Amino acid sequence: MRISGPFKGGRLDGLEVPLEGRLADGRLSLGQGCIPVRFERLVLNSLDLARTAFRLCGQRGALLTAGPEGTRYAVSTRDVALDGTLGGNPFALTASEAALASEQFTLDGVATTLGSPLNPVSIEAESVAGDFAAAGIDGTFTGAQATIGEVPLLISEAEGTWQERAGVVTLAGSITVSDRVDPVRFYPLESDTARLVIGDGRIDGSAILRHPYSGISIADVTVAQDLESGLGSADIVVEGIAFGEALQPEEITPLTEGVVALVIGRVEGVGRIDWGGAAEVRSTGTFRIIDTDLAAAFGPVEGLNSTIHFTDLLELQTAPAQTATVDVINPGIPVEDGVITYQLLGNKLVKIDEGRWPFMGGTLTLDTTVLNFESGQPKRLTFVVDGFDAAIFADTLELTAISMSGIFDGVLPTIFDIQGGRVVGGRLDARPGGGILAYNGDWSESSLATRLTMGLISNLRYESMIVRLDGDLDGEFATRLDVEGVRLGESRAATILKSFTRVPVNLDVTITGPLRAVIATLQSFRDPRTLITDILPRPLEDIPDATTSVVVLDQEREEKQGSTDTDDVRKEDE
Repeated sequence: MRISGPFKGGRLDGLEVPLEGRLADGRLSLGQGCIPVRFERLVLNSLDLARTAFRLCGQRGALLTAGPEGTRYAVSTRDVALDGTLGGNPFALTASEAALASEQFTLDGVATTLGSPLNPVSIEAESVAGDFAAAGIDGTFTGAQATIGEVPLLISEAEGTWQERAGVVTLAGSITVSDRVDPVRFYPLESDTARLVIGDGRIDGSAILRHPYSGISIADVTVAQDLESGLGSADIVVEGIAFGEALQPEEITPLTEGVVALVIGRVEGVGRIDWGGAAEVRSTGTFRIIDTDLAAAFGPVEGLNSTIHFTDLLELQTAPAQTATVDVINPGIPVEDGVITYQLLGNKLVKIDEGRWPFMGGTLTLDTTVLNFESGQPKRLTFVVDGFDAAIFADTLELTAISMSGIFDGVLPTIFDIQGGRVVGGRLDARPGGGILAYNGDWSESSLATRLTMGLISNLRYESMIVRLDGDLDGEFATRLDVEGVRLGESRAATILKSFTRVPVNLDVTITGPLRAVIATLQSFRDPRTLITDILPRPLEDIPDATTSVVVLDQEREEKQGSTDTDDVRKEDE
């Protein structure tokens, strides 16, 4: 039998069906078992299928039955392969099994391609079901995944509902979005608000992507593609990700692993991915890091702010001369109000063009370097010190027992790796004119020899000083002072010595100890809140009605230190 003609919503041409029928007891049965079926063309709304052949089998014996109860049909087939157009654009569909019964159908093992061969939309699904309704088709889908050409994004684990109205197909449900590149650049994100519309020669989609475990919203994404040309784009809006205990950057992307940790702050911005035509996939974006604290390989960072212009968002690459401001960075000694110029090169490579901080009355400059944040790779940073004021240094650390002066210049080569940070071959040179180095502490209870020695060196003036620095920032640290042109101060003991000799004095002093621990201890003498905060279960500012203040009590000495030294000398003479 050959049939051609219109039907509701479409037209069928050249249908060839070999039928055998049976009429008995007022009932008609057509087609027994499986029969070969072919048609020249099938048009259903915007779907236009070319010549197709397949075997059609009755699910309950006959393909079609008609009788007093009405007309019924229940058919199925395997290895479906359909080709044609959808909305005038290339379309192909395969299915391992298909069934149609009473205006309802199911497709299993579905794979479709749609649109330009240069950037086709590929959709696969474990199962698709539909119901021919009065206004169109309504249905469901499960286990679906989709890709667009070479766009490195995969939509998977999709399930939900779909409908067709006047040639427009709309899908809605939940999806997972992941990276198609190996190794991945971001971890899968989920959405339960995904929506995709196929019609009028284009695809439009939208979704709110969330972190799968915390449920925190990461980005709003909208997608558009012209099916004929294959040109498409995805716009990404990050309204604001708050990093803290609930979410860390390494839970979103492995690209930050080993780069930053313990991040507390906010990121917002927009990005765009374009594809199609002869050009490769292009991705750009502008993002802001706002008031962020973090831990990096070179020490804690506080108050990081930066606007980042990405030239390749997917690879995390930027244009040169990106700028970041930092309230505090602490590679061993805290430095404040820094400005860093940098470029992200991709592959966990960061080029530092320059870092500059006001530092102890002068400047601290980070030389140009490329940091490799791959696991285990050492980071080499060279800091140049210009105009370091020793008096400001002592005052900043509140070293009340020590007075010093002098202006120093030098260089601090540092290496940060899995063992921690260390200074290798650091050197600071005093500028011409030298300075003073005085100890104002109380040594009255010390031995006579100690009192004599401290009396001699308690107030030194020097013409030249070289400070050599080597060691671990978190461990043993060695400081060697090469001091020349030393002139003793005006203490009684120094005056006595100077009356006997005019031999010039040079000093070589080596100081060893844990650098950060010593600095922290010295600072805690004046403000113990840093020690208290470290052992509290949460920050002081987070404890309701908690207030703190520091009261420093200075007890005046009844006798000057120099007088004590002289008395001791006299007692020995007696």
